[in-house]
Amino acid sequence: MKTYYRELFNFAQLRLASREEAEDALQTTFTRAFRYFDSFRPGTNERAWLYTILNNTIKDQQKKSARQPLMVPIDDPDQELGSVIADPDEDPEIIVAKEMDLTLLAGAIANLPEEFAVPFLMREASDMKYSEIAEALGVPMGTVMSRLHRARKTLVEILSTNKPGAKPSGDRSERIIDGTSQPGGESHGL
Repeated sequence: MKTYYRELFNFAQLRLASREEAEDALQTTFTRAFRYFDSFRPGTNERAWLYTILNNTIKDQQKKSARQPLMVPIDDPDQELGSVIADPDEDPEIIVAKEMDLTLLAGAIANLPEEFAVPFLMREASDMKYSEIAEALGVPMGTVMSRLHRARKTLVEILSTNKPGAKPSGDRSERIIDGTSQPGGESHGL
C-alpha cells in the first residue's frame, strides 16, 4: 500500500479543497483498507481496490463538508519557497501563460460532473489504465472510455468559453485534452 501513497495523495488533493482534507481522506482510506483487508481478494488489483476505497472516502467527506461553511486560508504556510521562485532561465511570459493554463484547466476539471472528473483524474493524474479505472469504479471499460471522451469534450467546451477560440497551451495540457498522456501522441494503455 505504501507504493501507492503519493499517487493516492495527489488524486485526493485534486479532488478536495485542501491538503489537510486530502491527508484526512488518505488516512481514512488506509484505516479502512487495514480494517477490511480480509475482504481483499488475492490476485486482484490492489491499486484499483485502494482507489475504490479512496473514492468512497472522498464522497463521504464531500457530503460532510457540504453541510459545513467553506473556509479558505489566506496563505499556505506549507508551501515551499522553491515552488514560488520562478526558473531564472524561463521567459516570464511563458511562466505566466503556463500558470494561467493550469489554473484554467484545474477550474475546468472542478466544474466537470463527478462521473467524468473521477475517471479523468484517475487517467491523467494517476496514469491508471482503462481496465484499472473500470475495476476501481465498478463499471464496464466501455463506460470508462465514454466518460473520458465526454470529460475531454466538456473540458474543451469549458476552456474555449473561458478563452474563445483557444485551448490550453503547453505540451502536457494539450496531450491531456487531446486524450494522449505521452509525448508524441501515444495511446493510453488498456
